[in-house]
Amino acid sequence: AVADRLDTLVGIFAAGQKPKGSKDPFALRRAALAVVRILDRAEIDMPLRGLIDQAATALADTIPVDDAVRSEVETFVQDRMQSWLSSEFAIETNTLRAVAAGSRQSVHSFKQLCRALQHFADHDLNMPNLIAANKRVANLLDQSSTDHFGEVNDALLQIAAESSLLSEVNRVEPEVQTHMKAGHFEAALTALAELRPALDTFFEDVMVMDENPEIRGNRVALLHRVRSLFLQVADMALMGRA
Repeated sequence: AVADRLDTLVGIFAAGQKPKGSKDPFALRRAALAVVRILDRAEIDMPLRGLIDQAATALADTIPVDDAVRSEVETFVQDRMQSWLSSEFAIETNTLRAVAAGSRQSVHSFKQLCRALQHFADHDLNMPNLIAANKRVANLLDQSSTDHFGEVNDALLQIAAESSLLSEVNRVEPEVQTHMKAGHFEAALTALAELRPALDTFFEDVMVMDENPEIRGNRVALLHRVRSLFLQVADMALMGRA
C-alpha cells in the first residue's frame, strides 16, 4: 500500500502535476496522509526520504526523478504528517518544527518523539531554561560567523565552568545516543535536561566572545558541541510559546 502510493506521489510530482492551491485532481494529499498513517501503524523503521528514494529508483526507467523532486515529495508528505500530528495529538507547531530540525526519523519515531517533547515541554520545569539556553547558543554560533568549529582543546579551557560543561557533554552524549537508538525519547530528553546546571553556570561565568581569538574559538567550539548534542534530539531553540 505504501509502495503504491509513493509511486503515485513521486511519479506525478516528477511529471509536474503536483497539487496547486485547492486543486488536487489525483488526490495526492489523501495519498500522502495514508502513507503517514500506514508507516506509523506498521512502525516501519526507515526515514521517509529512504522510501521516496526507493520509489524514485523503481520509476527511473519510466520517468527521471531528480533530487529536487524527491525533496519536494518529502516536504509534501511531511506537511501532511505535521498537520495530522497537530490535529490528532495536539502537538504544537513549535514542537513539530523543533523535531523536524533535528536528526531524520522514521514517521513512527517522529510521532513518538514529538509526543515525548510536547509532554516534556508541558510538564518539565527545566524546559524554559533549556529553550533559553539553546537560543543563546544558537545566537552565539551565528555571531561567530564560521561553519568550521573544530574540536575543543582542553588546554585552552580557562574557567571551571568551561571544563564542567565539557565534562557534562561528554558524559551525557552517549546516554542520549543510546536512548535515541532504543526509541526511549523521554529518557533522552531527561538526559539532556541534566545539562541545565552546567549551561546556567557557563553563561553566568564565561564571556564567550573573548578578545583572544584562540580562547574565543575554543569556547565557540564547545557551544557547537552542545548544539550538536541537542540536535540529535530536536532544535529546542525553535521552541517556546508566544
